[in-house]
Amino acid sequence: RLDVEEMATRAALERRESRGTHYRDDYPERNDREWLKNIVWTWHDGEYRREIRPVSMPYVRLEDLPEYASSTSPWH
Repeated sequence: RLDVEEMATRAALERRESRGTHYRDDYPERNDREWLKNIVWTWHDGEYRREIRPVSMPYVRLEDLPEYASSTSPWH
């Protein structure tokens, strides 16, 4: 568990922004232009390695959403 928490902390500190539950006083704003990325930490040969990956942003057409996801649905 400590490894996971350490990696989450490292990823949060790597960003020069606030995102989700990772708020930073020194960078209070979200910055999608520079930080809409996935930061992935792995353990390899006795050390942590960082990889920054692009975020896949597929889009969905509104007409392709099921009825229950429409804004007029009581389940929305």
